[in-house]
Amino acid sequence: MEKIGKEFFSLHLKKYEAAGTYYNVIIFMLLYRLHLTHSLVSPNKQKR
Repeated sequence: MEKIGKEFFSLHLKKYEAAGTYYNVIIFMLLYRLHLTHSLVSPNKQKR
């Protein structure tokens, strides 16, 4: 089961890498999460 899963994952990874969307999605998600946490944290600090 694990071997099949890894092969399936690597196939899809190659497809996304070719399109260049895989890394863009990860970077976007990370930046978006950082932006959300920053916007949530900074107002709390300002109130104190």
